Amino acid sequence: VSTTGASNVVKITSANTSSGSALTIQANALTTGGTGINIAHTTSVLNGSSLVKLSSSSVDTGTSAGTLLDLSSTGSTSGTLALITNNTASFTGITQSIVANGISSGTGLAIASSSTGMTGSLQSITLSGSNASNTGNLLYLNSSGANSVAKALNVAVASTGNLSTTGGVNFTFSGAHTGTGFVVSDATATGTAVSITANSISTGTGVSIASTSTAGGASGSSYLLNLSRSGTNANTAHTAYGVYSTVTNTNVTSGTNVAGYFSASGATTANYGLIVAAGSVGIGTTTPVSGLELYNSAASDRIFTITSATATNDPLVKFRTGTTPAVQFSLGVDTS
Repeated sequence: VSTTGASNVVKITSANTSSGSALTIQANALTTGGTGINIAHTTSVLNGSSLVKLSSSSVDTGTSAGTLLDLSSTGSTSGTLALITNNTASFTGITQSIVANGISSGTGLAIASSSTGMTGSLQSITLSGSNASNTGNLLYLNSSGANSVAKALNVAVASTGNLSTTGGVNFTFSGAHTGTGFVVSDATATGTAVSITANSISTGTGVSIASTSTAGGASGSSYLLNLSRSGTNANTAHTAYGVYSTVTNTNVTSGTNVAGYFSASGATTANYGLIVAAGSVGIGTTTPVSGLELYNSAASDRIFTITSATATNDPLVKFRTGTTPAVQFSLGVDTS
């Protein structure tokens, strides 16, 4: 069958309004390398044309929703139900495009499963090419409307099972890369870049960062959490915080609030629970006037306590001077 004009090569018209098929192709003898339907194009550029086009103006205008393209398999245990292959060198176009300009409360792409034994993935995106020229994105989500408040990514997990091993959302970087594995760049001025809410927490943890690494570099340092803030502020009377912690829980009977807990042990050279390398420390005041200031606005004495764990050790305050500090004066209790 051939044509040289703009008419249809093959046209099938069906008046069936309920069930059945307008076109049925059955190829039960296909094994390896065969094709049930083969549409080839090699001669000219498809300027706005389509090798295959499915269109309908009444798929779901009835009482139930219809389907424009239905691919169904009940006997396959492996293989691929739908395959799109693009091996064009230096390709800059789009391999697959879904346009849903009229969407309101519907879904542009829905992948669903009612499986009770899934160990694979509902969707898998893999880039196996090993080349430093791979600088693109495996997945790119872009909400470009300036006034839009739509979510670029919404992940919901309703599991009540134990997620301690797999995690509800799991990022695994198995390569020994350099640089940063996870980056959040936010241009907000008065909003919040990252927010974690754990309002149902009882004995759990809002954020946990842990490491069992024994590969610390010789004469080097490693950090589980490193906060750095810099830059020249153009506004006057601005206060910049690196860490701001407040705990205001109330208790019906008894309880303890701890805004910060630090402990260091196990090192052979030294263990420092807290180092304040620069700045003043205020206890009971937010405006200390010296290296360490204790302030109490309540009607009671502010007490600085030094306690020795045994009766044979002296509780002391030592005063040192010099670039290589030497003790000039000691104040305490001599238990000898």
